[in-house]
This record gives sequence, structure tokens and C-alpha cells, in this order.
Amino acid sequence: MSETNIPKPKSAFPFSDCVFHGFQIPKGKLLPIIWNIVLPVIVLSGLYYVGITYGFVQVFADIDFIAMEDLPASEMSGFLVKSFVLYGLVIVASFVFMATTMNAAYRWFLHQDLKGTIGALRFGMDEVRTALVLFVYSLMVFVVPYILLIVFMIIGGVIIAAVGNMVGTIIGGLIMAIGGLAMLPLMVWLAVKLSLSVPMSLDAKKFTMFKSMALTKGRGWALLGSYSIMGVIYFVAISIVSVLQNVVLLGQMMPMLSDPSYLESGGTEMFAAMAEIFKSPEMLLAMAGVMVLQIIVSTVFLFGYTGLTAFSMRYLQEEKGELLSELDVFD
Repeated sequence: MSETNIPKPKSAFPFSDCVFHGFQIPKGKLLPIIWNIVLPVIVLSGLYYVGITYGFVQVFADIDFIAMEDLPASEMSGFLVKSFVLYGLVIVASFVFMATTMNAAYRWFLHQDLKGTIGALRFGMDEVRTALVLFVYSLMVFVVPYILLIVFMIIGGVIIAAVGNMVGTIIGGLIMAIGGLAMLPLMVWLAVKLSLSVPMSLDAKKFTMFKSMALTKGRGWALLGSYSIMGVIYFVAISIVSVLQNVVLLGQMMPMLSDPSYLESGGTEMFAAMAEIFKSPEMLLAMAGVMVLQIIVSTVFLFGYTGLTAFSMRYLQEEKGELLSELDVFD
């Protein structure tokens, strides 16, 4: 065998460069990025959370939780319809919000593009396509494994019922256990293999969902390691904010929790008292402060995640010889 036929060993994956790429802003670009991406994303995030909060407040404003069990069927059905409509709107708004903010960051990391309608935010077909990719991604990662789990459970239950003895119980139980144990690894595998779908679709300007699987081939463990490191960073940051949120909640609810009359009363009265606390100006102001911290952490994480996936996509395209343009995320 000649030396030219000897396969070259795969180079080590640059974990550090990959994970921290989203936090590295070139000199002279910090202010334009803050002005065109960070501030518009923070404002849009505020409108998003305030809009959701306002919607829920309006839906629950006229509900008497103590007398809720005695509501007529027509009023109860109307309340349920409003709730389902609100949850549906929240889901749609979430995909639009994620598509708009992620695209703004991806355009910067992939093409150093800061142009947009509001700062670097755009509201066009790219965002519609990204929202669709995110929707399919969510179905594949979260819904498909649960469907397979249900299938395993049904098969196991049918075997137990059909055989009706100890052997059938053991076999059916094993099938159910296999379905349960396989669900989480399947979710993780799909999440990693499809993780580059959004930047690939935006870069190609067409729906490119499953090409991510081909591009990530042979680098799944490296990507999982990168996402895990990023996840730990985000978990630590959001945990600090969660502790502050819990301090605020306990501070406002402590008088109620220390009152024996609430503890001895029915669950509806306690739920009604909690609803009144959440409507109070003090609680709304405190929660607004926590929300600002959450938005800041989420915006930083937006750069971290999009920078990581943009770097990964360009690195793997270059590694596999698929980088057709002169654009390079490593510059």
C-alpha cells in the first residue's frame, strides 16, 4: 500500500474554540453588535414575556378560584377554550420569537451581517423557514421518542394481557422497560444529529432538515460534549437567577404559608390567595426584576449557542470539503 492510500487520522475536535466562539466578539464590533442585536433582542424578549404575562392575567383576572367548582358548564367551557387558545398563541409566538432572534445571531456568525428591519432583526421568509425547522426539530426530538415509548408500552401491555402468566408479565415488562430506557438516549441522539438544521437552512436559504445528520456523521460525541459544556454554563447562570426568583416568591408567600388558617383550609382557598399575591404590585415589580435578569442570561446564551452551532457547522463543512464559499466563521 502506498503512502497516498493511507487514511489520515481525524484531527482533534477544537472543543474550547467551539464552546466559547459565541462569546468572542472581535475588536471594534462590540458596540455594533450590542446596538443591532443585543438591544433589539432584549426589547423583543421583554415584549414577548410581558405579552404572555398580560394574556394570562386577562384570562384568569375574572376567575373566582374558590367558587370555580360551582361554575356552570358554559362558563367552565368558555374558560377552557380561552386557556387553550392562549396556550396555542404562546406556542406560535415562541417559535416566531426564537426564529427571529436566532436568525439575527446566525447572520452575524455566518456572514457578519448586521442589517435588518429593527437592528439586525428581520421578519421575512427566512424567519418563517426557521420557525418551521424549529417546529419539525421539536417534533422529532420530543414527540417521536414519546410515540415510540407509547408503542413499546402498548406492545408490552398486549403481551401481558394475551399471555396472562409470569412469562408474559416478564416479557411485557422488559419491553416496557426497554422503551423507557431507550427514550432518553434517542432524544439526545436526535437533538445532536439535527442540531445544525437551523444554521444550515438559513445558510442555504431552503428547508434543510436532515442534511444535518450527514454533516454531523462521525462527530456526534464531540458535538454532544460541546453542548454539554454549554449546558453546564447555562445551568449555573440560570440557577443563580432561579435562586433569586425563589427568594422573591418565598418572601411574598411566607405570610400565607405561616398562617395556620390557610394550611387548614381547602386547596382552592390557598390557590386563590396565591393568585392574589401574584397580582399584587410588589410581586409584579419583583418578578419584573427577575425577568430582566432572565432576559440578560437568555440573550448571552443565545450568542453562546448560535456561536457554537455556527462554528460547528463551518468546521464540519470545511472538514468534509463542503465549504463552497469563501466565507469562514473562523476569521
